[in-house]
Amino acid sequence: MKALELCKAQEWPFLLLLLLVIAESTFALRYHILMCNLPLADTLLLMVSLFHHQHTRGQTAAPLFQRICGCVSFCAILFVNASHALEMMTEPMESSGHSHSHSDDNIFPDVHENATTAVNDSVSIFYSSIVPASFLPVIIIDVLIKLILLCSNRLPPFSLNRPLQVVLHLLVPVAVFVLYGVGWQREKASMIEDSPLLSTLDPLVTIGICIISAVMIVPAFHEMKPYVFADTPQFFDIDQFTTEISTHFDSVQCTHIHVYRIWPNQNFEALIHINIEVNKSEEKWSNLASSRYSDISKYIRSAMKKGGAEKVIIEPRFIDRSIDNPEWQGCVGAKCYIEDRGCCSMVNHLLTTDA
Repeated sequence: MKALELCKAQEWPFLLLLLLVIAESTFALRYHILMCNLPLADTLLLMVSLFHHQHTRGQTAAPLFQRICGCVSFCAILFVNASHALEMMTEPMESSGHSHSHSDDNIFPDVHENATTAVNDSVSIFYSSIVPASFLPVIIIDVLIKLILLCSNRLPPFSLNRPLQVVLHLLVPVAVFVLYGVGWQREKASMIEDSPLLSTLDPLVTIGICIISAVMIVPAFHEMKPYVFADTPQFFDIDQFTTEISTHFDSVQCTHIHVYRIWPNQNFEALIHINIEVNKSEEKWSNLASSRYSDISKYIRSAMKKGGAEKVIIEPRFIDRSIDNPEWQGCVGAKCYIEDRGCCSMVNHLLTTDA
């Protein structure tokens, strides 16, 4: 019951944002206005980041993948709208005409003129920069939902402090209200056709918002970098750890250790290879080796868990002192990783492997 309640508590923000994405996508496709497209970037970022699923052990990278997808989609929408805005500013519609004529001579001048007029009319509608009044309720709902999620601490911080989070999520809605107010004032004064202010203001504001938003999302990518590249935690000293193992246990050497951080906190996982010297000429060497491996494993796991390790995999290699340069015989199997233990076990009081 508690698990179900937790799942529901984590799902409702995602469902709200999903409905908001659908509404904003509908208006973006309907009006083709830059400032009606931009709110979709932040809403999609939050929706993908908040998608909740029950991941199993060994699949904890899924939330990190979601965060990457959300940030990439955020940047993609910014790029599309910024490039669109630059095109509007560098290639004015009224001068280009978009007639796509490849010849100065036209054998059907009337048809060409009518077609050009029709295209120009459609282009002027397509690039309309007046925010429609019907879009305002969607923006108001956008602001309310994001404010509620911000105040309830349900939104990822994206490595930003609270004021910058407010700017990131509410910058576009504020700009939409401002542009609507400007358009309404000029429409009231019947000055829309006399001045190109709105047609210039829309792409200018869009470019400015895209630049600001792109800069603000950089810390989120920087936050994910250590997890994407499986970096070793800064507080973990590998050389000191291997020296401690060799000092604490005689004839034991840590030959390889891979420690990598687990999203989204400072916890980590570790994969450790150790060489344990044994005398295989003794009659009960396997029992002694198993007992020694158990002591070493408990010590390493205890030290790692105290440091924040979520999973520790230890791969032992038992080396016969009487053999020079023994061949490597790995005993790592899938069962080892699933059960979060070393790869050797006791069967009928004999040391065996799970390979």
